[in-house]
Amino acid sequence: MAKPITLSDLIEARRQDRKIVAVSCYDYTTARLVARAGVDMILVGDSAAQIILGHASTLPATMDFMVTITAAVRRAAPDVCLAADMPFLSYTTGIYEAVKNAGRFVRQAGAQLIKIEASEAQLDVIKAVSDANMAVMAHIGIRPQTLARTGRLRAEGATAEVALE
Repeated sequence: MAKPITLSDLIEARRQDRKIVAVSCYDYTTARLVARAGVDMILVGDSAAQIILGHASTLPATMDFMVTITAAVRRAAPDVCLAADMPFLSYTTGIYEAVKNAGRFVRQAGAQLIKIEASEAQLDVIKAVSDANMAVMAHIGIRPQTLARTGRLRAEGATAEVALE
């Protein structure tokens, strides 16, 4: 039986300048295959709304849908570090709701990392989720959930200096 891969293992790999293998995955069968191939991390992304359900954007992904598919991926890949993507409106309606939703991914689906599309407006949410003992993976760059507001995709935080602004 393989040793489960933890966030600490990924941090240690970074310290050693060792590359990791991470993939996006949305279903049991594919997760089984990529786990057998030896990936270090799987991200269950809200892009499942597009890839699985055929929507034009990630916005229709719901918490129930995301928790369900994340749990399926966990059952298929019990030893892989698992990240779950917080869908649109699951963390922007209040800190309590954000922590509760993040907790669903950990408790009901076995996620080890919670991915949040980050901007300065989400710093309090990221801190609250982290303070609730859940690891957060802040996503900067192209943030598909901004599509509802902007109507287009745009890269943000392309350099360290811009990301810190």
